[in-house]
Amino acid sequence: MLTEEVLELLQCPLTGKKLSFAPDQMILKVNEAIANGNARDRIEQKVSQKIDGGLVTEEGVWLYPIREEIPTLVVEEAIDMRPT
Repeated sequence: MLTEEVLELLQCPLTGKKLSFAPDQMILKVNEAIANGNARDRIEQKVSQKIDGGLVTEEGVWLYPIREEIPTLVVEEAIDMRPT
């Protein structure tokens, strides 16, 4: 399980800035967008796999998905959280 202590060691792979756990409401919104076919990653690919959680950038623009308790800190796979 990803703990606060481990989170302190993680950073955005693009900017090097701190990440935080995405709130439950944001996860629900992302999973709804995935189900509707509207979720896109940084390279404009459709996100098709539901997420269990996420790590969000300080600005709240990008969400790095967590699936099966494993965060995906790959720049290209960050989910775009900007309004569409």
